Parts: sequence; C-alpha cells; structure tokens
Amino acid sequence: MFGARKKANGTPGFHYGIDLAAMKGTTVKAAAAGVVIQAQYLPGYGNNILIQHNKYYRTRYAHLHTMNVCEGQTIAIGQKIGTVGATGSVRKSGRDASHLHFEIYHNGSHVNPLRYLFN
Repeated sequence: MFGARKKANGTPGFHYGIDLAAMKGTTVKAAAAGVVIQAQYLPGYGNNILIQHNKYYRTRYAHLHTMNVCEGQTIAIGQKIGTVGATGSVRKSGRDASHLHFEIYHNGSHVNPLRYLFN
C-alpha cells in the first residue's frame, strides 16, 4: 500500500506506490499514452519503466522481468511494455516475490495510485 511502512531492515520508510500481485511473466500494459523516459535497471526498482504522459503525469512500473520498450519510444494506452517479475529489492512473500510495483507522479510528486485507478 502507498504510505508509511517499515523497510525490510525494520527502519521507518515510505512506500511510494502500490504492489499488485501477479505471476512472473504476466503482461504489463501502459496505463496511458506517453513517451518512455526511462527503461533501465535500478538497484531498488530493478527493471523499471518510467513513462511521461503529459507535462503533469508520469507512471513507473518496477520489478519487471522483461522490458519490451526503449527510452524515447512513444507508447499507446494499453500497449504491452513488459512482464511482471521480481528484480531489484523485493520482499519475499510465499513461493514467489513476483509483483508489479506501480507509481504515479503528478507535478513531480508521488501520489497514491489508488486515487486514480478506481475513480
């Protein structure tokens, strides 16, 4: 869930997105049309994609198994951009830690994705 939580080492932290459980290899689609501004591995996020949708909104898709887009590529709403995985820093849960970590930025600040997904 989005908000304050303890890090894996027990220290205070903040979770800037939501985690959506899914099997490794499940298709990940773009939430909206835009341009890929980042498609790379980062230590915390693992394989991750950041899409600029307009001058106000960006979305991030992290812990991906595969990335099917490249930086500078124009993306359509619903286009396959990658597959679910467990790369980067993930908390093990059950047999498999695979999930999609999803973030939304508005004017450069993180916002709770649940405010947008279910409206």
